[in-house]
Amino acid sequence: MQREGRAIHKGGPDPGFGRSRGGFTSKIHLRCDGLGRPIGFLITGGQASDSRHLQPLMGLAAAVPRPDFLLGDKGYDSDDNRGSLLIQGVRPVIPSMRSRKVEIPHDKALYRQRNRIERMIGKLKQSRRVATRYDKTMMSFRGFIRLAAIKYGYQPSSTPPRLLISIFLLIELLLFRCSIAVRRTVQL
Repeated sequence: MQREGRAIHKGGPDPGFGRSRGGFTSKIHLRCDGLGRPIGFLITGGQASDSRHLQPLMGLAAAVPRPDFLLGDKGYDSDDNRGSLLIQGVRPVIPSMRSRKVEIPHDKALYRQRNRIERMIGKLKQSRRVATRYDKTMMSFRGFIRLAAIKYGYQPSSTPPRLLISIFLLIELLLFRCSIAVRRTVQL
C-alpha cells in the first residue's frame, strides 16, 4: 500500500527516521550521569516530541541509582513529566516553555550543568558516522552509537566493561591497519 509516495510498513521495526525541516533526520535522546558520562540513549525520528520520551529514557538504566535532579531542556517540559519525576523523588530542573501561562521556576545555577550533556552529544557527533547517520537500520545505528559512547565511559549492562574496551581497541587497531594498507596500495 502506498501513501504519498512512501511505503507503509505495518508491524515492522521503527527505522528511527522522521521528517523535520532538514529532511529525514533522527534524534538521540541521551541520559548522562553527574559527570557527563552516557548512561543510556534512545533514537527517535526527527519530528518526535522530546516530552514523550522522558519516561522511557528514565527507565533505561535500572542498575544506576535514582538521580536527585533531572536537567532537561524546554522540550521535556510537560505537567505529566514533572509530576512523574516528583513521584519518583527526582527534582526536575527544566525551564518552562514559552507557551506556558504560568512559568514554573527552576534552579538556574544547577541548570548550567546541562552543558555536560550537550558536550557529550558533541563528542559523540565527532564520529562522522553518528553525525550524518549513514546506517539504514536503527539497529546498526544504535550499535555504532554504543561503540562511540564506550569511548566516553558508557557501560552497557549486559557486557563486562573490560571486554567492551578490548573490543573497541581491537576495532580501532583493525581500522588503523586497514587505512595503512589502503595508503600503501594507493602509493604503489
